[in-house]
Amino acid sequence: MPPAPLPSPPAPPRERLLFIDGLRCVAVLWVVLTHFIHHSPFQGFFSESLHPLLYRTFWKGYLGVEIFFVISGFVIALSLARDRVTPRFALGFAVRRYVRLFPPYIAVVFLWIATTALGKLVFPTYDLPQPSGAQLAAHFLYLQNLLGLGDIVGPTWTLCLEFQFYLFYALCALLFLSSRRPARIVGALLFAAATLASISLTAFDIPGDGLLLPNRLFIYHWYLFALGTCGTLAYLRPRARRWMPLPLLAGALIWAHCRSEALLVGLAAFAAILLAAALGRMGTWLSNPVVQYFGSRSYSIYLVNWGVGLRFIDMIHRFAPQTLLSAWLCTLAGFAVTLAVSELLYRLLEKPSLRLSQRLKPLFA
Repeated sequence: MPPAPLPSPPAPPRERLLFIDGLRCVAVLWVVLTHFIHHSPFQGFFSESLHPLLYRTFWKGYLGVEIFFVISGFVIALSLARDRVTPRFALGFAVRRYVRLFPPYIAVVFLWIATTALGKLVFPTYDLPQPSGAQLAAHFLYLQNLLGLGDIVGPTWTLCLEFQFYLFYALCALLFLSSRRPARIVGALLFAAATLASISLTAFDIPGDGLLLPNRLFIYHWYLFALGTCGTLAYLRPRARRWMPLPLLAGALIWAHCRSEALLVGLAAFAAILLAAALGRMGTWLSNPVVQYFGSRSYSIYLVNWGVGLRFIDMIHRFAPQTLLSAWLCTLAGFAVTLAVSELLYRLLEKPSLRLSQRLKPLFA
């Protein structure tokens, strides 16, 4: 007689988690700052005029990506906690995540290709190659980094990792929530082994080429995603919060050894989620309308700021006076263009993609 299926988990609360969108705002604006200050053609003006501490803070904006990874772990674990995970559901989850992310992502890729062609027409010396057919095809399956083909639009490397996160976590959840005890053990061991491996790679700064692994394999950042899933556990199950100082303490000890900035930022994001959950402020902290605007559109802004905003700055700086005032005006213009294009992307592609992914859910129930 087969074992009885596991009871369904309690339905999580459905409050709008404004604090999570607030963290998205912090992450995306930090990323935009580092792109527009450190990667700008006016970078020299900024490095000389900004206070060294402020410039260094802007330069570290690439660490905003680590906040996004923690948020992803939280959100994906929360979404799967609301449903019973079966093989059919896991397949539907992967399909729905693809539908949710792909249209804005591939639109920005083609926009980059189009603006590259335009740049070469306007500036004959504009030296940027167009992608190969193989590179473009790999983008359709988020495989460009694993295949060593590189990204057409720089920041999209994180989406490749995100999709690897989704697939691996869905597999772990499928096994762990199975009615069969061996499968549950395998699921738990997979999650634990990946987390331990990820922490070890970070603690000892082991490069992928030393292990014959692609450096863009999800395992290098998995510990951040795992921290986010711990945040979900603390949010859903108050009794679990008593154990949450353990990952914080372990992370602090590892950071004391390796001084990883990515780990430090990830721990800070995790601690913030724990605090908001413990105080019941997930629906109120960082609820300012401006913060929520940037948080709700963080995906579109993240995609557009490099491929459109920074490219716009690069083009207009060729006509602008090389002064500090011009540097700031061009940067503000690039930010305005980023917001305008990202708003169009959000309304025309991101929101419809989200609605479509939600409509697909009953097909895989």
